[in-house]
Amino acid sequence: MNQGGDTIGVPKTHPASRPVEPDDPMELHATAVPGEPLWMLQMLVEEYCRMGWNTTQILRLADDPFYQAFHGLKRLLGHERFYQAVQAAADRHGVFHATACEHDPTPPVELVELQLPGETNVPSHPKAPMDAPP
Repeated sequence: MNQGGDTIGVPKTHPASRPVEPDDPMELHATAVPGEPLWMLQMLVEEYCRMGWNTTQILRLADDPFYQAFHGLKRLLGHERFYQAVQAAADRHGVFHATACEHDPTPPVELVELQLPGETNVPSHPKAPMDAPP
């Protein structure tokens, strides 16, 4: 890389500023990367658990080739090892659940006048003129 952060010989341009090529299917393609597959699977499972997905829902993703990371990891690890790793990661992390409830923020208020023993029934807010002497 040179000082400008560009790869030598390849100018860096934002995808939105490039022209659309007629033969570009504009689809995402997964690329295998070096690393630890079980760790990657654990991170993916934790992410879906944070979104409230349970183990059954996560396991269904692996059967769909559209979800290339889960599908590829299942093919790499095999069904049984994949299932055990997903279950262990979900058990370790837990599944996030939240419930939203709407309510009236201003419930009706019933005012009750309190009287102390020995007091007469005197209004709490006398209606005296503001400029009258005390």
